[in-house]
Amino acid sequence: MRPSHLMRIILSYPPTWLAVATIGALEWAIFDWFRPPFLIAAAVLGIGLVLLLMWPVLLVRSKSFGELYFRMTTEVTKEDLQELESLQADLETLGSAQGVEQLRKLREQLDDLTTVLKHRLNAGELTYGRYLTTAEHVYLSAVDNLRDVVVAMRSVSAIEPEYIDQRLRELRKIRDPSDEQEREVASVEQRGALRDQQMRKAGDLLAQNELAMTGLVNTAAALADTKTGKGRALIDAQAAMAELEMLAKRAGKYATTAR
Repeated sequence: MRPSHLMRIILSYPPTWLAVATIGALEWAIFDWFRPPFLIAAAVLGIGLVLLLMWPVLLVRSKSFGELYFRMTTEVTKEDLQELESLQADLETLGSAQGVEQLRKLREQLDDLTTVLKHRLNAGELTYGRYLTTAEHVYLSAVDNLRDVVVAMRSVSAIEPEYIDQRLRELRKIRDPSDEQEREVASVEQRGALRDQQMRKAGDLLAQNELAMTGLVNTAAALADTKTGKGRALIDAQAAMAELEMLAKRAGKYATTAR
């Protein structure tokens, strides 16, 4: 989950506004009843500000918020579902069977990982939020990659490689081509090269997604073995998490350079 999304959940959580109202009421009562001098007033305001800044840290460690966080990060909205269905239809239309399969498996693997997290960690633990946020980042980046696959393939979908090959064979059979025929050869070759470039880009994005899928599966499997939180199983889980975080960082950079 993105930080802005987490903040929206915190702000929509009723105890947040209760805490803000309570701190505000206490400070108003202190100023109204005691009318403290400037330094004490500044100290009171500072304490209130510190409490407000500490609230998100205290909140994410609570079990009730952790359960809310889990529900809101794992549910798929109607809009999300429609967008994913549209993406799947685009991939099918463009003939990307690998992309269609990745879209299905990515959601399944994210769901599997969140289920394992729910059974292995307390929803209020910071580690839980760290795993879930990173896993969702990897998933969303992979879905973004599939959107870029659609864009890349659609941009050259009208270029038929069979026609390119056939036309080039015909033109190259001409022993003494005219200037216009030579320009046509260059133009047809350019279209073929452009198609190859975009298809390679799509292939690179799909390959990046395979790494993301492996990372999600490895993390879920490692967490499933952490029954006691000790020993080799814990080390494996930490290593899998490090791999997942590395994939999350690389995903953003890769998406930028692949465009």
